[in-house]
Amino acid sequence: MKKCIMCKHGELKSGTTVFTADRDGVLVVIRNVPALVCGTCEEDYFDEAVTEALLIAVEQSVEAHGQVVIREYEAA
Repeated sequence: MKKCIMCKHGELKSGTTVFTADRDGVLVVIRNVPALVCGTCEEDYFDEAVTEALLIAVEQSVEAHGQVVIREYEAA
């Protein structure tokens, strides 16, 4: 198992998390995002594919012109 680079003690385990972003006055909340999660400090780590999907989801949400957007994670 990989060790957490933030706390240096916890082990990373597969799980899900909530991702939030505040961009251009729009708060985007994406639930059920796959991640490696530290069992000690709960820091989240995303792989490249998940990161790309999150960037696309945030951009689409900002373009929708809502103030708060809550959505479920969808793989790209």
